[in-house]
Amino acid sequence: MNVLIVGGGIAGVSLAAFLEECGIEYDIVEKAPDFKHQGFLIILWDNGRDILRKLRLDERFDALGSRVQKYSIRDGAGTVLRDYSLASLYSEFGGAITIIGRTELHALISSRVQASRIRMNSTITSLKEGGDKVAATFLDGSTKEYDVVVGADGVHSSIRNLLFQKDVESYTNWRAWYVWINNSFSIPSTAVEYLEANEFIVTFSAGHKTLATMIAPAAHTEWDTKEGRVERLKRTFKDESHIVPSALEAIPDADVLPTDIVNVEMRGFVTNRVALIGDAAHSFGPMAGLGTSMALEDAYVLAAELEKAHQGLQSHADALSAYEARRRPRVHIARSVSDKLWNMELTKSPLFMRLVKFFAPYTPDSLLLRDFRKLLKDEI
Repeated sequence: MNVLIVGGGIAGVSLAAFLEECGIEYDIVEKAPDFKHQGFLIILWDNGRDILRKLRLDERFDALGSRVQKYSIRDGAGTVLRDYSLASLYSEFGGAITIIGRTELHALISSRVQASRIRMNSTITSLKEGGDKVAATFLDGSTKEYDVVVGADGVHSSIRNLLFQKDVESYTNWRAWYVWINNSFSIPSTAVEYLEANEFIVTFSAGHKTLATMIAPAAHTEWDTKEGRVERLKRTFKDESHIVPSALEAIPDADVLPTDIVNVEMRGFVTNRVALIGDAAHSFGPMAGLGTSMALEDAYVLAAELEKAHQGLQSHADALSAYEARRRPRVHIARSVSDKLWNMELTKSPLFMRLVKFFAPYTPDSLLLRDFRKLLKDEI
């Protein structure tokens, strides 16, 4: 069996690592010229760490990452509304949240992948399914046939646009800005959310770096120009006085990365010979921090089903159908968790935000963590 993986991010290299374990041939095509710009910090829940353990990478991951022991919800002035301890998750599952640099995680997983199988600075211009093969045409005009093609190319997936229902990307008209801020804003082993109407900031740290993710309403049709970006953020987040403007002082406009928040929700994310994984199949925003963990699960489950096909235990089409059937319940839970947090924390209504702030001190840990337990208790 030979598999083409379109997209060399964390989802793509994770799938390649598991295919390597199974003895299945693969190629990775990545449109970027290199992997130098992998982004900022990411959250990995314990279900994602479980997948890394299957690659025998868990101990190296633990050494690189920083574990979060507490989740703190505060108002824009920095007043604590509620601190949630994650101790019960650690005692029950052995882990909860780890913060790690995306570059470090990508490099860790890539250590299990043959570098010679990665084709950089290229992409797929067309796919044609026919009989028992998929013909892929590359950017340079060359063509190669594969048994299976996997789209691991993110929210704006070209593979999804080529073969699946179009216009499944749903813009929320909220935008996130990612920026490194002074490490003095770090609270050890704690992720901190600052809540105000029309404004949301979350900060967390790993090593000696602290990331602020700043979220506010913004029409996706209006381009966020680089010039004057920091000054606009100061005005947009004027009620987040604990962070703004002090954390943004002396930060160049170019050091702030904006991205429009997009949901991807599909009726089906496989055909007979093509499958989608990670954000290409199911993107549901950053609120629960589950995207990377779910992508790792996708990679492991898809590789397991493809191994059965490789051994002649099922057809390729049945392998992809089984992958989708196994993933749908997990995706549903993750989307539910993300939507609940979104509805509670991102609001344009000052009245609703006042209610959130009022009830936050009385919300038990068990209620906040209940849905996460659904994901963590059933190891993939």
